Amino acid sequence: MDYIYSLSELMLSINHTRFLIVSMCALILSVCLYKTKKLTRTQSVMLVLIITYSYLVLSLTIFDRPYSSRMVRLMPLWSYPEIFRGNYKLLLEVIINVFMLMPLGFFLPAFKRFKTNSAIALFGFLFSMTIEISQFIFMRGWFEFDDMIHNTLGIVIGYIIYKKIKKG
Repeated sequence: MDYIYSLSELMLSINHTRFLIVSMCALILSVCLYKTKKLTRTQSVMLVLIITYSYLVLSLTIFDRPYSSRMVRLMPLWSYPEIFRGNYKLLLEVIINVFMLMPLGFFLPAFKRFKTNSAIALFGFLFSMTIEISQFIFMRGWFEFDDMIHNTLGIVIGYIIYKKIKKG
């Protein structure tokens, strides 16, 4: 329960003014690209969602997170033996990391270059790697391969669900 409490504290710590500014800039950019016929209406809406959601993720993982020391875990899938030993707090962290990027798997297919599993997975991996490297550089959390694996898995799962829903 400590993790959920600290996650709710983290949500409250997000700089709302900065979030509003980012959202307004995303909206203005989106409208401009729509008006110049560079984006469809759907793409315009998805661009706003991608930018604002990405900002929210970056706020939770980097911008509005408390400072710590530089911490690194380079062993892939180190968390699973711990979970099997009963560390359910770590299981919750894995679940949160999977779910965190799932919405991007729904938003990205509005753009032509994100129409394949590999394109979505590559974006998810690069986005997650950016988060992890930034956490290391700015001392805002652990640099972990597990997080990159789980975030990438989340965005791919989101995309697979999107494809299933779209098929009908």
